[in-house]
Amino acid sequence: MVPNKVEFLDRLRGKTKGLKIPEQVYLSREHFEQGEFGELEGFLEGPEEIIVRSALMEENEFKGGTFSSYRNGGKRNGQRYRLAPTVETVKTLRGWIVEDARYAKSLAIRRQQKFNNAPEINPEDIGAQVMRYEEGCKIMAKQVREKWEFGYVGLKCPLDGAHMQDHLSDHAWNDDLVPVSERIQDMLGIGAEIEYIWDQKNDRLIVVQVKDITGRVTEAEPRMHDEDPVYILADFCLNRMRKTEESYRERQLFKVDDYEHLIPAISDRYIQEEGTFVKCLEEARAMKDEYERFALENEHYAVYIGEVERTNRFVGYVTRNHPDVKDFHIGDGNYGFGLRYCGMMYYPFVAEADTVINFTVSSITGHSHQLFGIDNINNPLWLLIFGEGDCLNLSGLTKGLQTGCKIGVYRQGEWNAEVRILKPDEV
Repeated sequence: MVPNKVEFLDRLRGKTKGLKIPEQVYLSREHFEQGEFGELEGFLEGPEEIIVRSALMEENEFKGGTFSSYRNGGKRNGQRYRLAPTVETVKTLRGWIVEDARYAKSLAIRRQQKFNNAPEINPEDIGAQVMRYEEGCKIMAKQVREKWEFGYVGLKCPLDGAHMQDHLSDHAWNDDLVPVSERIQDMLGIGAEIEYIWDQKNDRLIVVQVKDITGRVTEAEPRMHDEDPVYILADFCLNRMRKTEESYRERQLFKVDDYEHLIPAISDRYIQEEGTFVKCLEEARAMKDEYERFALENEHYAVYIGEVERTNRFVGYVTRNHPDVKDFHIGDGNYGFGLRYCGMMYYPFVAEADTVINFTVSSITGHSHQLFGIDNINNPLWLLIFGEGDCLNLSGLTKGLQTGCKIGVYRQGEWNAEVRILKPDEV
């Protein structure tokens, strides 16, 4: 028995003309525990760049991107690293994936277990899918209600070579995308979400992952609020990757701010004073418990991102100087959209929100699973951004946005939205 993601690539290899299916090595938990690395050693004689992906039997029951993957060169917890493609490196990267499932990805896993009936798992059971790392544009392809759609990350315009904004489209920039995707579905006998790497220089499509999404697409029902709002806030620009018919949503709000009482003055010297680090750590953990409790009480919620520089610097200090304090690690940082604008401590929490209010992010950038995967069809991300003129009066516009209030977001036309506070704690 092997995970579906491994089985699907094995079944496709050599059967689709003109399509590259990379060689892979699957290692279960038992392979690592018993030191069975013969096949892996032979594989590693070739590539200089490898990627180690999670491989769990129950992985198809979770959203795409829930579990980590690591290259042998990249960034983790904000720190860059470079490792040779060896057996020890694979063991290290798989260890990071397991650790992320325990800490950095724990909130996402627990929310899916509560709200989506995802199964209980033991992170130690996570194996490894080892492949050559391929450079190129990432494409997420799937058929939605008889129509193919494609999410593009890192695309260069085929006409002039300019980098394009990451986007979702029914336009196939590569002529083989639709026929190849249809053949893959027919051969596997499933509804498939297919992750490609498009080597645009050599015009090659490379399949790196296939997920079974049979029966997963449903129609989203729009909801409207009938009561009069008690407070009207302001107009926002609405940035959406997916152009749905949804015109209104209500969400409980959590204000992500700096908690200035946590650290009055940020400096390594201050933090290292006797007892201060321990006290800061206790308060930071209390904050973390607060937003995790909120995320586990609300299946869908909104966040308003305030100023988080102090918190960001504190957590950066923790990850650099106290690697044993793992509950603040952010792992591979694969959390989606523009999150460099919020403190590292809030990465997993903000990534779980489907409505984000901010006044500094001007566009959505990110990873293909969260932005374009099957799991966001019925509940896509809405990113609400203050217009440039509104920024002149931020204090007046944002005073009502407090943790615990309920907001209604009214879409107005294609790109504008109005946010109203329905049940504020304080106006």
